[in-house]
Amino acid sequence: MNPKSFIKVFRENYNKDSAFHFVSMIGEFPDKWVKPNDIQYLMSIMRSKEKCCGYMNMFSSTLVTDNGEVGGFAVIFLNSYISNTKIKMGLNCNPKTDKESIEKIEKWYQKQK
Repeated sequence: MNPKSFIKVFRENYNKDSAFHFVSMIGEFPDKWVKPNDIQYLMSIMRSKEKCCGYMNMFSSTLVTDNGEVGGFAVIFLNSYISNTKIKMGLNCNPKTDKESIEKIEKWYQKQK
């Protein structure tokens, strides 16, 4: 699985008519999971407020009914790449787009060109 296929799964499994909006997963993200060739795609979707499933660790005992946003996951993945840190979403993660984070990422991206 890579960032693009992750987003695809979380988009496709979202059902607005369901009370539960999550995909259950187990395990950790590998180090340096986001690759340089993922950046352009993530940049193109980081402003998206499209609703998608949230992340739920299989060991979570909390059922969260909130949804995530496609752009929120893109921001998490981009920040991991920029800071060279491992992705950690805890037991539940339902990220939303964040204007401040997007602005910081855009500044970083402009310096990379």
